[in-house]
Amino acid sequence: MTVGGGVGVTQNIYAGGVIVATGAMRTDDATASTSTTTGALRSGGGLGVVGDVNVGGSVKSNSGIATYSGQSAQYISSGTLVIGSVANGANVGPFNATFPVTYSSAPIVVGISQSGSGGENLHYMITPTTTGFAARAKNSGNSTGSVTMQWIAIGPV
Repeated sequence: MTVGGGVGVTQNIYAGGVIVATGAMRTDDATASTSTTTGALRSGGGLGVVGDVNVGGSVKSNSGIATYSGQSAQYISSGTLVIGSVANGANVGPFNATFPVTYSSAPIVVGISQSGSGGENLHYMITPTTTGFAARAKNSGNSTGSVTMQWIAIGPV
């Protein structure tokens, strides 16, 4: 069917093939996105964009974020490392974390926060590789408790 003017449809449209638009596409729906299966615009596959992307809210990723400049790529991943129980003055570890991707060289790894009791005076030594990192910790304080460390890694893929 070829239509030279506008088309108004009051019910759902189901297409079994590719939808091609030569003009702008927009939705007036304001459904918020709280997961990969919610929101006003959803896709069961990937998203390819040639131009800029402007986001008015948060950008969230379940596995990491890659940024490209020319032929090089930087990948950002994050996670939680369970340190466990740390006694006063104790050296503990190593604790091992695995990255969701393999970096082409060891990335920069930073412990960005820790939670739990007993970690107020923990000092970390982090040894990264291309596939993960090992962390050792020393408790120089006077408290004992269970600790988790939030980390972020940035490096080339």
